[in-house]
Amino acid sequence: MIPNLQKILKEWSYRVGVIKPTNIEHLEELKSILIEEGWSYDVTNEFIQNLTEAEADVVAPTLKQAREKAKKGQTYSSPRSNQVYTRGKEKDGEEQETEKSTSKEFKSDINKEYFNSEVDPSDEQYEKQKPEQLETADGKPLKFSDDEIEFLSGKFPKKYIKVLERIMNTKKTGTFEPNIKSFINAAGAGQISSTAGEIMTMMAVSMDEKQFNFLEQKLGEHFDNLSDSVSDADLILDRDWIESAKGVRQGVSERYDDYYGKGNWEIVGSAWDTKDDVEGMGFDYSKKGFSTDAYFRLKVNGEDVLDELSLKKDFDVALSQPGVNEVFYWTLATDKDDKKEYDEIIEKLQEVDDAGKQVVRGKNRSELVKRKKELLEKHQNIIGDDGNPSVRTKRENESSNKYLKNLNQKQLDLLKSAKDDDFDIPILKKTKTNKYMKTLASELTKMSPPISSEQLNDVIKKLFKKGGQKYVNKATMITARLLSHLGDKTSTNHVDERIGITAKFTKAFMKNIVDVPEIKDGILSTIREKFPLNTLMSGEETMALGGVSADKKVMKEIFDTDNYDEIETNLEVSGPNEKGFYQLLYKVKGTDKIVNLADLRARQRGIGYSTTPNFEMTLHEDFKGELYRSNVSLGRDVHEPGKTEKSSLKNKYGRG
Repeated sequence: MIPNLQKILKEWSYRVGVIKPTNIEHLEELKSILIEEGWSYDVTNEFIQNLTEAEADVVAPTLKQAREKAKKGQTYSSPRSNQVYTRGKEKDGEEQETEKSTSKEFKSDINKEYFNSEVDPSDEQYEKQKPEQLETADGKPLKFSDDEIEFLSGKFPKKYIKVLERIMNTKKTGTFEPNIKSFINAAGAGQISSTAGEIMTMMAVSMDEKQFNFLEQKLGEHFDNLSDSVSDADLILDRDWIESAKGVRQGVSERYDDYYGKGNWEIVGSAWDTKDDVEGMGFDYSKKGFSTDAYFRLKVNGEDVLDELSLKKDFDVALSQPGVNEVFYWTLATDKDDKKEYDEIIEKLQEVDDAGKQVVRGKNRSELVKRKKELLEKHQNIIGDDGNPSVRTKRENESSNKYLKNLNQKQLDLLKSAKDDDFDIPILKKTKTNKYMKTLASELTKMSPPISSEQLNDVIKKLFKKGGQKYVNKATMITARLLSHLGDKTSTNHVDERIGITAKFTKAFMKNIVDVPEIKDGILSTIREKFPLNTLMSGEETMALGGVSADKKVMKEIFDTDNYDEIETNLEVSGPNEKGFYQLLYKVKGTDKIVNLADLRARQRGIGYSTTPNFEMTLHEDFKGELYRSNVSLGRDVHEPGKTEKSSLKNKYGRG
């Protein structure tokens, strides 16, 4: 039995409409849902593969690739195709006709009634439940008049003017709060600034010059009217987001000019990534792109054209941050039996009965969870002691407890002498532990040495409502940092020792990327999902990173090929560099050109005390430069968000 089957089917249907198991967009949505439900990557991929391979001997992303892989007499197909073919028995033109029949064509005209509908909740309802509001100098919030709403809207659902008004007047209270549902009845659980940024950028791209200039002026006046007590941290959308939207707007326009010719295109409709919006624009939501955030309906020489756009505020793109358990899961690939057992345990733990209750409960569930952990840790030896997070944690625990045990009265007296300014030293402010240390010091200095980890843990639980060895390690590390600042050499040595433990682990952990094929394969798989090179190269989707575009022409310019399989085959991992980072790189065939795509590193959020280091993958500076220079070489005018010549994209990336 598939765990949570009804829930999965319901969510899948909600996202794509009528489910078509042979449609690649539908399958990508299903893949996303299964991963969100806790399915492992390998189990998910195998399940998807089984769906697509049920009707053909060979299945590939496109019919062309499937045909090339199939031997004479074998059947082949692609997730986009509605038919199965036999190698050697195809009719002339048959494949091309089928592929064309599944192209992304509009199913209807724009629904003007939907585009002109009012926002839900209504103004009256919103006033009763609106989140905390920003304070303004004159006491007046941002307000769009009816005439201004009519002037600005037309090519996107009118309700978003009111939504933007609500967002701009509201105080940001957390990374995810307030939720977008506070402003509009729409699904959304992401970071509130990113979600709001998508909406505003979709609107900005759709506007003509006069409309956007007016919007920019209106929002600028609002920023100027905010009270002095309002900081950038209080804003859901700050001036940088406005600048990003301005850059995307220009970049999209330049790309359209490049593809279609200046004056040959016009945006006639746009939509945010909701089913109602996209259907209202006249497009079948079931055919949406996997990572699309905004949709644009263009008229190009009288013909309807769809542009699916993935939006990024700027170049600071985090490709992924898989945790330690995911890295351990990749090592399971060295033993097929263990991997199979692990995947079966995951399935059992996810099974529910018709009433929605877990099938495996009580003692049986505890035993499965225990065995799951054992399997994850079974192949840790493949990464060695120095690169093993469990060994690193043990070393940190021992170092922390030893330092605490040897803490003497002289050191506590020195801690007691600390002034307010001492708690605001750069390292404590940077890690936002200055207030934490001041509170801890007031209690720690009342204790009598020797102090045990149990005693300190009791104090921590009393002060901060959390406890455990991790929090003891945090307390000793921060205490040592402060005492080191105050001149205590023993504490300086301890800080160096703790940093050394982390540095040794990080170096060994990252070296496994090169030495262990299973880990390298897992990393490449994760990057493929987070940065969709395949769909960018095929032209199915485009990506805007501020004013810089990543699209089919740009990808060809960078990689000198439009064959994604060729790129994937030639991806390598190298390093470390002088900063200890490894790089994911691509060697351009037949040349000396190397494109560094991503920086890879292990990062411990709290150096010396975090128990779960993350593996970070971020866009490499080299690739950022390639994207910028490729846009310029294609004759596109790239918007400059930098406030000075020194900070400009041209100054940073313009040199080849």
